[in-house]
Amino acid sequence: MAHLPNEIWFQVVGYINSPNTTSECDDPEVCCDDNDCSNTAQQDLINLCLVSEQIRAIAQPLLYSGFVKPKTVSAQFRLLKPDSEWLHKYYQRDQRSFRAARKETRLERFLRTLISRPDLAVEVKDLRLNKIYEASLLPSCLRQLYQKLPLPSTTSSMFVDALKRYRGFDRLDISFRRSWEKSLQDGEEGAEIALLLTLVPTVLEVHLEPDQPSVGYFVQTLCNTILDPIPQPYVLKTACGMLSKEPAESHSLIRQPTPILSFLTTLTVKSPAMFPVDLRSCVSLLSLPTLTAFTGEFLVGNLFHNEPTQFSEIPSNNLRHLQLEHCKIGWRGLEAFLGTFKALQTLEIDTSFAFNPEHEIPIVRAGFLNALQGMSGTLARLVLMMPEYANEVFLDLRTFAKLRYLEIDLDLLTHDGDPPYLHELLPPGIQSLIIRRIVFHILPHLNTLLSTFKDVPEFCDLSVVKVYTMEEEDSCELQEDLFLISERAGLYHLDFNVEEEPVENSWWWWWGSPPGSDVGSEVVSNGAVSDDDQDSDDDDE
Repeated sequence: MAHLPNEIWFQVVGYINSPNTTSECDDPEVCCDDNDCSNTAQQDLINLCLVSEQIRAIAQPLLYSGFVKPKTVSAQFRLLKPDSEWLHKYYQRDQRSFRAARKETRLERFLRTLISRPDLAVEVKDLRLNKIYEASLLPSCLRQLYQKLPLPSTTSSMFVDALKRYRGFDRLDISFRRSWEKSLQDGEEGAEIALLLTLVPTVLEVHLEPDQPSVGYFVQTLCNTILDPIPQPYVLKTACGMLSKEPAESHSLIRQPTPILSFLTTLTVKSPAMFPVDLRSCVSLLSLPTLTAFTGEFLVGNLFHNEPTQFSEIPSNNLRHLQLEHCKIGWRGLEAFLGTFKALQTLEIDTSFAFNPEHEIPIVRAGFLNALQGMSGTLARLVLMMPEYANEVFLDLRTFAKLRYLEIDLDLLTHDGDPPYLHELLPPGIQSLIIRRIVFHILPHLNTLLSTFKDVPEFCDLSVVKVYTMEEEDSCELQEDLFLISERAGLYHLDFNVEEEPVENSWWWWWGSPPGSDVGSEVVSNGAVSDDDQDSDDDDE
């Protein structure tokens, strides 16, 4: 093979994207860590690494720049697999030679590589950890019948030694350290995920998808050290024949830079819909000084009267992009959470009927608007799709000088027949306006908005207006009126579009149960704001 300069090979390898990723399996019961479901890009990089030492040195860092842990099937299903890492205790007693150790998973092989090659560990920039299961989720009746096979001794010793070399190991409680070591020896996935976070010092993006009401026992406890100060050192002194323990330094309780995720910029936490993760369990990760983007999916967060929050631990000026999808956060929690941030550039809240409006009606109060006002000087993109919320205030956005994109549910912006008009609520620099779930009373607002373009345009930067009609409002009369508005908008070189609201935008679709189903009602009520709390809201005003 002809020798080419490294610069040319860098260009060749650069055409291969998505390194070390795995294809998403349609059936999660079929896919597990033992499957080699690699995608084409990863296999191409592996083949390049086998060509020569020169190309290997270029392609290998890209191969390890990202890692996707496939979705792990539930422990109950794994017990039925012939190659499961669980062994029935009856067969273990009678056939001691039956499988002394289990096979290593993809995650464990990846960990072994990072431990033996620290130069590759610093190349890891993106982690996607899908469906994190822990043995504690297995019913106790099954744990009595089955025993988890341990890892090979060489692998488990390597993991424990790497854990002890972790700089923050001494900051952990001694009982937790012993539990972590024991779980690594047993091949517990949650313990291995926590170890992985200690081995990737320069990771930039992390996607966590637990399968329990928290981010995992080991991961959560490890992340909590971000908020804890370094333990205060003490010295022993003798005075009058008595031993006393005194602090070695008066400033030792100052919080030090965290030894994990020191460069993390993007975090995604996707909660299981059936066992939602509380938003407050993410506070330690949100307090990272380098974090600029957070996405939460299916999270919950209910704050009752005078209940303290941990949101004060989150820096107010670090986060730039916040997205909450299908999150079930009560109005108190939402106001307290949003009030923490003062420098957001992007805010997207899309509940899409996470609350069941047949059982509870969350409310948008004045505190919500006050929380938004705290970021009025920086916010450039705002998406508020909260169709089940009852609105008690007008969202006056005139002070949002940098707001350029607004996508909002009609009920959050206007009321039927109530002033002010739409153009009296919008910032002058708005460029794109998308209004969802419109009804007839939007028509005078749109006509009045267009009237501002006659002489001196008040919204000279506004170029796109898009409205979404609901299926029940899809009448000929409404369509005709919107068509006339569209023609009128064309005279002012304004791009006016009309589309139909997606049919799946309803509470019963999100919870996976048809209207009237008892199953959907039971699921929706899980973790909802209680009636007592809803009643107390009115008393507080």
